[in-house]
Amino acid sequence: MTAVHHANQKDVWLLAHEGNNNIFRAYLITETGISFQPIISPIGEVHNFQSLNDVEGQMKLSPDGKKLAVVLSGSRIVQLFDFNSSTGSLENSYRIPYSAQNLGFYGLEFSPTSTFFYFTNTALTCSSGFNNKTSILQVQTGNPNQEPFVIGLGKPDENIGALQLAPDGRIYVASCKGAFFPSGHSFLGVINYPDRLGPACNFNDMGIPLTIGKVNVQGLPNFIQSYFLFDDPVVEMPNIFTPNETDTINARFTPIRLENINYASLTIVNRWGQQVFYTENLETGWDGGGQPDGVYYWSMQYDGKNGKSGAMRGWVNILR
Repeated sequence: MTAVHHANQKDVWLLAHEGNNNIFRAYLITETGISFQPIISPIGEVHNFQSLNDVEGQMKLSPDGKKLAVVLSGSRIVQLFDFNSSTGSLENSYRIPYSAQNLGFYGLEFSPTSTFFYFTNTALTCSSGFNNKTSILQVQTGNPNQEPFVIGLGKPDENIGALQLAPDGRIYVASCKGAFFPSGHSFLGVINYPDRLGPACNFNDMGIPLTIGKVNVQGLPNFIQSYFLFDDPVVEMPNIFTPNETDTINARFTPIRLENINYASLTIVNRWGQQVFYTENLETGWDGGGQPDGVYYWSMQYDGKNGKSGAMRGWVNILR
């Protein structure tokens, strides 16, 4: 198992775990190369690679570089550690309680702000015939001794596998189905808002249809997690647009800039406070909806990819 974190713009920590013990090794990589003298942290549970197959499963560093989580699949253990990116050492081991476990563990991922992490309770196989419901669980990194939230269940005969945070701030979920898709699943699951607590994180097990004939099984591409330290949201709106039939220039009320946004809603009212438009698709925006020329007032709620939420208000003038 390995995990990688950018300590700063130039230096990188590479963490690795040995087999059949509880030894973690952290190697510092700088502009001059890799240090072959590791920082050794003997901490946490023993990974039993021989009899319990704890080699299966994911190990991830949080995007902020302060936490490390590890799945011991065969032992049915999930561990959380504090990581000191200045020294390369692991500190303070937490074993996540989960009283309802009846399968193994495999997938693992942090939310963009590192406030939560997720793991999968899984059958560790894509063969048909198992009846246990696989699931995704959410843990608050600041409260690892609390029982995890179950935020999603796989369908019967479906096995949920790897988890991976993506550049759009969402977590994608691999799965396979033994009876109906013995070689994989034709959809990717999505956790749309991973920095929201419990069901509000909005898990959709059939979120992204794959190209016809393409499937996923249990794995997803890995990334260096510290790439996902997103900047603050940026929203800039115009104060005039000109919907008309003669041209398409400036014909819709859409953002001038919309960056690092995971979700946004836009409400528009007229001068009497009556709602005339609502959308959660700001890129399409408002075409005026046949409303007369004049001033309208808008309000927006948004969630950033870095977990920061906000609200904005303004006005816009329709001019034909």
